[in-house]
Amino acid sequence: MDTQICYTQGVSAIILAGGRSERIGCPKADLKLGERSLLEWVTGALQGLFNELIIVAPVAPQTMPQEARLVVDEPAGCGPLGGLYAGLKAARDDVSFAAGCDTPFLRPALVKGLLGMAEGYDAVVPKLEDGLHPLCGIYSRACVEKIRQALESGNRRVASFFPSVKVRFVNTEELRRFDPEPISFFNINTSEDLAAAECLQEKLSTSQT
Repeated sequence: MDTQICYTQGVSAIILAGGRSERIGCPKADLKLGERSLLEWVTGALQGLFNELIIVAPVAPQTMPQEARLVVDEPAGCGPLGGLYAGLKAARDDVSFAAGCDTPFLRPALVKGLLGMAEGYDAVVPKLEDGLHPLCGIYSRACVEKIRQALESGNRRVASFFPSVKVRFVNTEELRRFDPEPISFFNINTSEDLAAAECLQEKLSTSQT
C-alpha cells in the first residue's frame, strides 16, 4: 500500500513535551509565558485543526489539555527522535503534524500551509537559513520503521532517517507565504529566550489592539 502523504486524509497532532530546560530548571512544557504555559500556547495554535492531540512526555505536564492523549517516550532517553517515534507509532491517523512544546508563536496558517504541500511525500520539513526545523513538520506512518532503524543503529538526530524517506524541504521564501516573519520557529531554551519571547509577545499584543 502507498503510505505517502495525501493531505485529504485525517491528521493527528503530536507535541513533544519531554524536554527540560536545564538553565531554567523545570520542564519546558510548564514554563509560563504571560498567563499561559508554553504547552498551552502550542495546543492553542493547533486547536480544531486535527483529529487527535498526542502529548509525548515522561509524565503528564501540569497544563495538559483534557482532550489530549499522553504517550510516554518509547524508548526512553532517546531525545526528540525517540519522542517522534513514540508519537507516530501511537497516532491513529496515517499522517501527523509534529511540534515541540517550546514554540509559543506557532502559526496555524503555517501548519495548514505545510499540510497543503504534503501530498506525495513521507515528510515535509521547513529548511531555513539556520538549518532544518524537523520539530515543525509533517510525517507519515511510513517514517515509523525508518526511525526505529535509526534509533537501533544509535542515531539520535531527528534528521538521521531523512535519507531513507521521501522528504519535501520547504525554504524560507515558501514559508513566508504563511508566516512572514517567520516567528513560528522561535523556540525557548534559556531564560534569555524566555525574556525575548515576553518582549515579542508584548509587541504582538500591542499590534493587535
